[in-house]
Amino acid sequence: MAQSLQASMRLPVTKPAQSARSLRAFLSEYVLVILAAATWLLLITAAALDHLTATPQSVVSALYVGAYLTGGTLAVKAAFTDLMHGIVNVDLLMVTAAAGAAVINAWGEGGVLLALFASSNALEHFAMDRTRNAVRALMALAPEQATVLRDGREQVLRIEDVLVGDHVVIRPAAREETTKMGIVLPDTSKEKPQRGEVIAAGPGRVSDDGKRIDLEVKVGDIVLFAKYAGTEFKLEDEELLILSEKDILAVLPE
Repeated sequence: MAQSLQASMRLPVTKPAQSARSLRAFLSEYVLVILAAATWLLLITAAALDHLTATPQSVVSALYVGAYLTGGTLAVKAAFTDLMHGIVNVDLLMVTAAAGAAVINAWGEGGVLLALFASSNALEHFAMDRTRNAVRALMALAPEQATVLRDGREQVLRIEDVLVGDHVVIRPAAREETTKMGIVLPDTSKEKPQRGEVIAAGPGRVSDDGKRIDLEVKVGDIVLFAKYAGTEFKLEDEELLILSEKDILAVLPE
């Protein structure tokens, strides 16, 4: 008996159980869409029967009430929850406006308001879901290690150990001179270089107290600088760049 019981406990999940889980997942994902669609369907049906047929008013009113329930139930719940914490949200305003429309026998107008509000909530849900998926995909691209420059030396650290203020040294791939189709790229389409040699340096800057602060780089240093930093100029047909020292990210080893 015990063996048969253990064997039954090892049985795989049945298809009905899997179908039930799939149905719950589907309803959880698309509940706002379903409610918004139901609200519009009930609202349009009620309006059509009210204006185009001789349907009893009780039937039309029942359809309007159904539209109110599908379009306003979640809004009432959210409004009540926030109101208990002393917060007046937009759900409360929408529900109050729809209730006021019902009081003055303007069921159609109140239903349209709730249908539009339910539709906007559904669209917002899917927009937020896409944003969350995009952020997850971006986080999945984060490297596990980074090369940083500390005390003039490169160190490979875990991402968790990288501190604010560390200069990260990136080794990009070689810039392509042609496209995959063999088209030669013009100079304007190529990436600007971020590495160069110091051929001249000023005397340094003056601090607030009047003291001269020498530059940390010298002529001949190979440096890595920020992209699009500095001012470009030509000297004897040679393109040069004037940089502030704060735009220099690292001094590369010779």
